[in-house]
Amino acid sequence: MFQSAQAVLFDLDGTLIDSAPDIMTSVNLMLCDLGQTGHDEAAIIGWIGNGVERLVKRALTGAKAGEPDPRLFERALTLFRQHYRAHLCERSRPYPGVVAGLTVLQQQGFQLCCITNKAGAFTEPLLRALDLQRFFGLVLS
Repeated sequence: MFQSAQAVLFDLDGTLIDSAPDIMTSVNLMLCDLGQTGHDEAAIIGWIGNGVERLVKRALTGAKAGEPDPRLFERALTLFRQHYRAHLCERSRPYPGVVAGLTVLQQQGFQLCCITNKAGAFTEPLLRALDLQRFFGLVLS
């Protein structure tokens, strides 16, 4: 079935690594800076996906499809990025078995690629901090 496969492509967040704790910290620090109340872990985890901009909008409105004031959103987005850069890899970790699985695939000669909607400014440092960059011949952010 996979005899002709030469590469294996992976998503990053929620697939290879659990980055939710650091994302949650950054969202709540952003909200605190704005004088707003933070959200619990379950709410923030439910909002992750569809990119940072949508996450920030969800955190500001408390709704999956809400639209905050554009000026507030721009300020919040800048704050989130600052906090996430500072807390990028405090509690983020590869899921159990990820390193072993990537090692086996690499040893079997597969080209490994990481494809994520996370901005490159966060992806590359995160992969380095978790010692995962060594597995990927291609990283697309």
